[in-house]
Amino acid sequence: MADEVRKLAEESSQLTDQISQLLANVNKNTEKSSQSMTKVEQDVEEGVKVSQLSAQGFHDILESIRDISMKAEELSATAEQISASTEEISQTVGVIEKEAKRNSEETEHMSANVEESLAANEEMKASGEDLKSCLDR
Repeated sequence: MADEVRKLAEESSQLTDQISQLLANVNKNTEKSSQSMTKVEQDVEEGVKVSQLSAQGFHDILESIRDISMKAEELSATAEQISASTEEISQTVGVIEKEAKRNSEETEHMSANVEESLAANEEMKASGEDLKSCLDR
Protein backbone atom coordinates (compact mmCIF):
# COMPACT_ATOMS: atom_id res chain seq x y z
CA MET A 1 0.00 0.00 0.00
CA ALA A 2 2.87 2.29 0.59
CA ASP A 3 3.84 1.72 -3.01
CA GLU A 4 0.44 2.71 -4.15
CA VAL A 5 0.51 5.85 -2.04
CA ARG A 6 3.94 6.65 -3.40
CA LYS A 7 2.68 6.06 -6.98
CA LEU A 8 -0.31 8.24 -6.31
CA ALA A 9 1.95 10.91 -4.84
CA GLU A 10 4.23 10.74 -7.90
CA GLU A 11 1.26 10.86 -10.27
CA SER A 12 -0.18 13.74 -8.26
CA SER A 13 3.17 15.54 -8.43
CA GLN A 14 3.37 14.91 -12.19
CA LEU A 15 -0.19 16.13 -12.67
CA THR A 16 0.57 19.19 -10.56
CA ASP A 17 3.61 19.89 -12.77
CA GLN A 18 1.48 19.42 -15.90
CA ILE A 19 -1.19 21.74 -14.50
CA SER A 20 1.50 24.30 -13.66
CA GLN A 21 2.83 24.04 -17.22
CA LEU A 22 -0.68 24.36 -18.64
CA LEU A 23 -1.31 27.43 -16.45
CA ALA A 24 2.02 28.92 -17.56
CA ASN A 25 1.06 28.27 -21.21
CA VAL A 26 -2.36 29.82 -20.63
CA ASN A 27 -0.65 32.88 -19.05
CA LYS A 28 1.74 33.14 -22.01
CA ASN A 29 -1.11 32.79 -24.52
CA THR A 30 -3.17 35.34 -22.58
CA GLU A 31 -0.23 37.77 -22.67
CA LYS A 32 0.21 37.18 -26.44
CA SER A 33 -3.53 37.66 -26.98
CA SER A 34 -3.41 40.88 -24.98
CA GLN A 35 -0.47 42.13 -27.05
CA SER A 36 -2.25 41.12 -30.27
CA MET A 37 -5.40 42.94 -29.15
CA THR A 38 -3.35 46.05 -28.37
CA LYS A 39 -1.73 45.83 -31.82
CA VAL A 40 -5.14 45.33 -33.48
CA GLU A 41 -6.51 48.32 -31.55
CA GLN A 42 -3.57 50.47 -32.71
CA ASP A 43 -4.05 49.27 -36.29
CA VAL A 44 -7.77 50.07 -36.14
CA GLU A 45 -7.01 53.56 -34.77
CA GLU A 46 -4.49 54.09 -37.58
CA GLY A 47 -7.06 52.82 -40.11
CA VAL A 48 -9.64 55.27 -38.76
CA LYS A 49 -7.12 58.12 -39.11
CA VAL A 50 -6.32 57.08 -42.69
CA SER A 51 -10.03 56.84 -43.48
CA GLN A 52 -10.61 60.32 -42.07
CA LEU A 53 -7.73 61.70 -44.13
CA SER A 54 -9.11 59.96 -47.22
CA ALA A 55 -12.56 61.37 -46.56
CA GLN A 56 -11.07 64.87 -46.22
CA GLY A 57 -9.11 64.31 -49.44
CA PHE A 58 -12.27 63.28 -51.29
CA HIS A 59 -14.09 66.31 -49.86
CA ASP A 60 -11.28 68.58 -51.07
CA ILE A 61 -11.37 66.94 -54.52
CA LEU A 62 -15.14 67.42 -54.68
CA GLU A 63 -14.78 71.11 -53.77
CA SER A 64 -12.09 71.51 -56.45
CA ILE A 65 -14.36 69.89 -59.03
CA ARG A 66 -17.19 72.25 -58.05
CA ASP A 67 -14.87 75.26 -58.37
CA ILE A 68 -13.61 74.08 -61.77
CA SER A 69 -17.18 73.49 -62.92
CA MET A 70 -18.21 77.01 -61.90
CA LYS A 71 -15.18 78.49 -63.66
CA ALA A 72 -15.95 76.43 -66.77
CA GLU A 73 -19.50 77.80 -66.75
CA GLU A 74 -18.15 81.34 -66.39
CA LEU A 75 -15.72 80.75 -69.26
CA SER A 76 -18.53 79.37 -71.39
CA ALA A 77 -20.69 82.42 -70.68
CA THR A 78 -17.75 84.70 -71.49
CA ALA A 79 -17.11 82.81 -74.73
CA GLU A 80 -20.77 83.23 -75.68
CA GLN A 81 -20.55 86.97 -74.97
CA ILE A 82 -17.38 87.23 -77.06
CA SER A 83 -19.06 85.31 -79.86
CA ALA A 84 -22.08 87.62 -79.75
CA SER A 85 -19.80 90.68 -79.71
CA THR A 86 -17.81 89.29 -82.63
CA GLU A 87 -21.04 88.80 -84.56
CA GLU A 88 -22.09 92.38 -83.82
CA ILE A 89 -18.67 93.67 -84.89
CA SER A 90 -18.88 91.61 -88.09
CA GLN A 91 -22.30 93.07 -88.86
CA THR A 92 -21.06 96.60 -88.11
CA VAL A 93 -18.05 96.08 -90.38
CA GLY A 94 -20.46 94.90 -93.10
CA VAL A 95 -22.56 98.06 -92.70
CA ILE A 96 -19.43 100.25 -92.73
CA GLU A 97 -18.18 98.44 -95.82
CA LYS A 98 -21.50 99.05 -97.62
CA GLU A 99 -21.47 102.72 -96.58
CA ALA A 100 -17.87 103.12 -97.69
CA LYS A 101 -18.71 101.54 -101.06
CA ARG A 102 -21.76 103.80 -101.44
CA ASN A 103 -19.66 106.83 -100.47
CA SER A 104 -16.99 105.79 -102.97
CA GLU A 105 -19.60 105.45 -105.72
CA GLU A 106 -21.08 108.84 -104.82
CA THR A 107 -17.61 110.38 -104.79
CA GLU A 108 -16.93 108.92 -108.25
CA HIS A 109 -20.28 110.24 -109.45
CA MET A 110 -19.50 113.68 -108.00
CA SER A 111 -16.04 113.56 -109.57
CA ALA A 112 -17.61 112.76 -112.94
CA ASN A 113 -20.06 115.67 -112.48
CA VAL A 114 -17.19 118.01 -111.60
CA GLU A 115 -15.29 116.87 -114.69
CA GLU A 116 -18.39 117.41 -116.82
CA SER A 117 -18.82 120.87 -115.26
CA LEU A 118 -15.16 121.67 -115.92
CA ALA A 119 -15.52 120.49 -119.49
CA ALA A 120 -18.69 122.59 -119.88
CA ASN A 121 -16.85 125.56 -118.38
CA GLU A 122 -13.98 125.01 -120.79
CA GLU A 123 -16.45 124.90 -123.68
CA MET A 124 -18.16 128.05 -122.41
CA LYS A 125 -14.81 129.72 -122.03
CA ALA A 126 -13.83 128.69 -125.55
CA SER A 127 -17.20 129.89 -126.85
CA GLY A 128 -16.79 133.14 -124.95
CA GLU A 129 -13.35 133.62 -126.43
CA ASP A 130 -14.70 132.84 -129.88
CA LEU A 131 -17.49 135.31 -129.34
CA LYS A 132 -15.06 137.93 -128.10
CA SER A 133 -12.84 137.36 -131.13
CA CYS A 134 -15.84 137.77 -133.38
CA LEU A 135 -16.83 140.94 -131.64
CA ASP A 136 -13.35 142.35 -131.68
CA ARG A 137 -13.08 142.02 -135.41
